[in-house]
Amino acid sequence: YDRVVKVYRISDFIYLRALLLHNGHITSLSLIESEYCLSGCSAGIVCLWDYKSGLVLQEIDCKREENKTEQKDRYEEDSTRGIVKVCCNKEHIIALLRDSSVHVWDKETGHLSNIIEMGGYSHDIAVLGPRHLAIALQSQILIYDIISRHEINRKELENTFGIPIVRHLTPLEPSTLVCTSGREIQLVPTGLKTKSD
Repeated sequence: YDRVVKVYRISDFIYLRALLLHNGHITSLSLIESEYCLSGCSAGIVCLWDYKSGLVLQEIDCKREENKTEQKDRYEEDSTRGIVKVCCNKEHIIALLRDSSVHVWDKETGHLSNIIEMGGYSHDIAVLGPRHLAIALQSQILIYDIISRHEINRKELENTFGIPIVRHLTPLEPSTLVCTSGREIQLVPTGLKTKSD
């Protein structure tokens, strides 16, 4: 683990710049379009970067948004507020935290718009278009509407090797996810309609 996001030119692997702001270990990185990226760290900080210039466009502190009387140092490692995964859609920045809560912020302002408290341990999240999110919740995949703030669907996965634990989600399109669970890779319909349906 490192506390620096390093940018390289992929054609010849030339080092271009370092994105410096995190004081915790980088735990998640997500490329957005062709010039932006999101990073999250073990100290609970999420950054939206213009990685071509090295400028940070948004810095979000997950600990600062909670009105706790016992605030830890914002750069201290945090076993509950550390970032597991960051992702985004056109309007939102989304992070899965170590405590299995999912935080949703307005991408333009950085204001917190929703916290989704999960009842069990979550391993991964994936954006399914402009308003939906898939959440890996132990042996289930939860489909959540970010805008209306409610659960749309919940899929219990079957596994030939016992109870599956969903580890990774990759959307093929809003209607289908690829997920790893146990020793299997599964195609899972989300129940969402695509434009062609």
